[in-house]
Amino acid sequence: MQKTKTSPLLALPLHPNRDESSTAGEGVDESSAAAAAKKTRIEAEEQQPEVQAAAAEAARDKKGPKPFEALAGVNGGDPYDVLVWGMEGSGKTTMLRDFLGAFGNHEEGLKELQRAKKEDTPPVVFPVSFFGKKLRILKCSGKEQCYALIRDQLGRTKWLFLVYKPTMEAQEVFSFLEKAIRDGLSAGCRILLIANLWNVLRGAERKVDRLELQDLALKRSMCYVVETTFFFDALSMVAPTFPMQTCRPLTHRPPPGFGFPTENGVREDPRTPPIATGSLGESRRGGDIGRKVETEEEVMPQLMLLRPSLKGTESMGRQAGEKPREEGGWNDVRCVQKVTESESAVTCVCFGQERQHFHYYLLAAAAKDGNVVIYRIYRTEMERAQMSKDLLDKIQSVTSGQRSQFDAALASEHSMVATHTRLVGHSGEASSMCFSPLEDQVVTASIDKTVRVWDSETGEMKKVFTDSLPCLVAAFLPFNPNIFVATNTNAVLRLMNLHNGTVHQKLKVETAVRALTFDDTGRYGMAGTKAGHIHILEASGDKNLKFKFRLQVATAPITCMTFVPSKDPQRHPMLLVSHCDSLVSIVDFYGQAAGMLSCMLQRRVKVEHSLLPLRCCYSDHGGGFLISGSEDKEVYVYALAKGAQYKAATLEHHRAPVLAVATNALDSLLVSADSMGSIAMWRRYDFSHLNQK
Repeated sequence: MQKTKTSPLLALPLHPNRDESSTAGEGVDESSAAAAAKKTRIEAEEQQPEVQAAAAEAARDKKGPKPFEALAGVNGGDPYDVLVWGMEGSGKTTMLRDFLGAFGNHEEGLKELQRAKKEDTPPVVFPVSFFGKKLRILKCSGKEQCYALIRDQLGRTKWLFLVYKPTMEAQEVFSFLEKAIRDGLSAGCRILLIANLWNVLRGAERKVDRLELQDLALKRSMCYVVETTFFFDALSMVAPTFPMQTCRPLTHRPPPGFGFPTENGVREDPRTPPIATGSLGESRRGGDIGRKVETEEEVMPQLMLLRPSLKGTESMGRQAGEKPREEGGWNDVRCVQKVTESESAVTCVCFGQERQHFHYYLLAAAAKDGNVVIYRIYRTEMERAQMSKDLLDKIQSVTSGQRSQFDAALASEHSMVATHTRLVGHSGEASSMCFSPLEDQVVTASIDKTVRVWDSETGEMKKVFTDSLPCLVAAFLPFNPNIFVATNTNAVLRLMNLHNGTVHQKLKVETAVRALTFDDTGRYGMAGTKAGHIHILEASGDKNLKFKFRLQVATAPITCMTFVPSKDPQRHPMLLVSHCDSLVSIVDFYGQAAGMLSCMLQRRVKVEHSLLPLRCCYSDHGGGFLISGSEDKEVYVYALAKGAQYKAATLEHHRAPVLAVATNALDSLLVSADSMGSIAMWRRYDFSHLNQK
């Protein structure tokens, strides 16, 4: 008879408590007893697998208690805020020990970790006080035999932290993560993947591709990813999701030297943010942890792109009613006027002086041939009625009661655009343009190797700054209107004095910076590169910037970045990033006001974009919309309101790729410009007065 293969665990004696003396006392020799025992064991393997499993379980019980039985009297049935789990050798214990040792009030947690290591009991439960939040953390083993026991705890867990090292074998890492993510999402957990960079930062080869892991999180599993060596960073990412509780805060910052080597030196403060990416991160229970499942009808907000600024007629209403009307009445947003200055592609557009005149504001449009035209956009009657008291007071204070010669209402609303002035001087494509903080000047950068400063009223050229290479971007420092930042194709950023051209600082990055913007506080700058990286810069004094960290959002060139400040406590500030791989990334900002800035990739949306320098913008009205140009001649619109599920729509009018888009401050006008030189102006019509008749 052929023996059945058995594992060492299943080859245990059927009666482990029976000794040899009992057999010898019955007058049977050792060889006969051994043969009988062998025969009995073989029969048990073939005929009684359930008896065999019971024997294996009894053997494990003899060695010690089951892992989660060791927690009896500790968990008390309470849920866990965080369950830390990872592959064997991923360094999760070291990360936790370093975190608990660097801050006060965590002696109990350190003792629990030390006891678990000494007694070889993998699960450990301990409390953590984290910036006013009292958290309950469960640390589990990565051993395969503990998997089923850990899975049983996921239903009581808010956040599941999955730790791995990028230096591990990629196939093993993805196999573990896919299985753990599937089980975690099924249990309703939010998930944070933690890439422990300890070995990578010491020169070890990275075997797990960062972008593949991002795709795993973004497209398949709806979870976050963070790359760091500090457990502090992971908790900082998820801390806003926990309610504030009464507890002792952290007693002190980490001691000097508590850090790891980076490209620019030693990181000494764990509050310096990590590299993080992730998706929207909402669990199946809804936007808030523990929230019940809501249907699409319950959470879908009313979407309305642009404020109404023109009254529709009955014939227009009948025409719109014949078409299928979508959410937010997309058919009510129409192109009301088109301006074509030349057949040269319009590369960028921006609004200015919206708080300086009652009847009009300015729109600047730069073209590939180097010409820049500034238009006056006259406000409609409905726009003037919607102006806030603060805006009216601001206009009054700026003008001191003396209005411009153009600040008067037009007789007709059929043509609301007039040429204000022309900026002539560039001999090559204008690649960037912006108004100064006081909006009395316009700064343009061009591939003709110059940055020029213009008077926005007269069109007079005030200054010309030359470079040895084509200039790509120019932008003012928000906290110092006398300093601007200019970039060139050699990946150099220069901070220059507007009046005398003095170069106060030079910064070098890995590839050319094609997009540059600042947050609403003026403290942080974002530089997007040709390699798909975003360098986060922090103001150091009033004339200098310093590198803070780097975030990779794509492998294709970044062409535009738009910062969106937060006006709702429930929503974080955002950065909208266009890049040449047919995607626009939405990046969340955390800890901006507290000086603990960190970034997390929230979502990617599709836009036809592979070659041209397309731009995007944001409209705040109606819950918020991402608006982007595209290479398929349409204006793409994505709803960003909570519960809108990134509902998409397109505006069709152009006959060429749409390169640039912009909205005014009132969110009543959207302009889009294409590669054939046409500028389309979009407004929402109001038909409510027809329903009252």
